[in-house]
Amino acid sequence: MEKNQGMQGVATVFDPQQFDKQAEDKQNHLIVLKTGIANPVSYWAGFAWDRAGKITSADAWKKYVDAFADGLRSPIEVSFTPQ
Repeated sequence: MEKNQGMQGVATVFDPQQFDKQAEDKQNHLIVLKTGIANPVSYWAGFAWDRAGKITSADAWKKYVDAFADGLRSPIEVSFTPQ
């Protein structure tokens, strides 16, 4: 981001058992996951900008991402029985 234009947060949520390695350089962060026909990969990526007004701190971003990840681990189940 340009100087004095706010802060941003970026997150990726994935199954930790699929983690292979992480690499980075001056401008990039790379997460490599184990995958294959019998092991499909599912991930979620998100972004926040403090000047948008909803998530205004690193702690708020971490709390939001943690709650999102918890929801993925415990999805709501809905059933319908016609009468």
